[in-house]
Amino acid sequence: MTIFSPPAALIPLAPRRRPKGRPGARILVLRPSASGFPPLSASTRDDPDIRRRRIRIRAWRRGMREMDILMGRFVDATIDSLPEAELDDLEALLDAQDDEVFRWLSRAAPVPACYDTPLFRRIAAFHTHEKPLDL
Repeated sequence: MTIFSPPAALIPLAPRRRPKGRPGARILVLRPSASGFPPLSASTRDDPDIRRRRIRIRAWRRGMREMDILMGRFVDATIDSLPEAELDDLEALLDAQDDEVFRWLSRAAPVPACYDTPLFRRIAAFHTHEKPLDL
């Protein structure tokens, strides 16, 4: 008869010790924003080219592949012609959760008033087609 012994991965480990430091020393903890990106600095906000490049990267790296395609293609096609006010609306939309925006774009849920902007309607119209696309 063999006695079962759990694999080493299941054996509890000793609790970790806190790193030693100077008494009373403060540790700086950087927390990401809700979108996962650090907030824009004033100098970045002043440079429209950097702002547009940042928006383009955020549009293509959403987290859901479907949202990457929906937002990324729209941004690639229109980012150079968007005025500052619509860039603000676009950044607010990029801060929203992917699953919520996907439901709004697919008309599965109503769009909240704060996101129901002319830009949002242009994004939805950009992806509305009469027939299936021939990719």
